[in-house]
Amino acid sequence: KAVKPLHIHLFRQQDLRLHDNPPLCKTIDAAKNSPDSTGILPIFCFDPRIFGNDAQSAFGSLKCGPRRAKFVLESVSDLRSNLEKQGSGLVVAHGKPEDVIKALLNKIDPGPSKEFLPK
Repeated sequence: KAVKPLHIHLFRQQDLRLHDNPPLCKTIDAAKNSPDSTGILPIFCFDPRIFGNDAQSAFGSLKCGPRRAKFVLESVSDLRSNLEKQGSGLVVAHGKPEDVIKALLNKIDPGPSKEFLPK
């Protein structure tokens, strides 16, 4: 059985826009240039290393305070809405991105381990 690539785009808290987003453009181009691609899976993770009361800097302050967290929540909601207008969606999860992606890949295709090649 031939393996079909799935292009995953992980949105980080600094790049939550569809326009003017070079990493997203690169993911779209990679999917378009891969004739057997199964598409793009957009993901945003609320990483506990950044969000939450336990995510503190070396100086003891929160890495993401309440105002910033509210802004990110609103931005993720807006991103999801914009992706849905384009006929897509957005997987939103809480967890370390590397763990979330591995779990998603195992749900999509259970069985032998998957090869995950970050680009």
